[in-house]
Amino acid sequence: SMGGEPIEEPEDGKTPAERRLTRVRHSTQKYLALLSQRHYSKMMAKWKTIFESQLQAFLRQIQQETKARYEHFLKNLATRLDYNEYYSTVLSSGPEMFAPPER
Repeated sequence: SMGGEPIEEPEDGKTPAERRLTRVRHSTQKYLALLSQRHYSKMMAKWKTIFESQLQAFLRQIQQETKARYEHFLKNLATRLDYNEYYSTVLSSGPEMFAPPER
């Protein structure tokens, strides 16, 4: 008969929302397990180091170029990239990043 047939439930007895929640929980557990692995944290630390050193080198080049010939747009770019002076102060190893070039 039409419309009188019961709606078949999935074999596992879960609604689509419950199955989705189970999948999300499983995915979350897999990602957390990946994030907690030693090689992942080492890889992220390496990427962080590479990014920071390349950004510092780029900021140094911008600063040197602005000293050679004043280009206000380069100075503005450096300010935007290092808006809180984190890279120019905290991460500078050795001489200050924006120190005048030695002659």
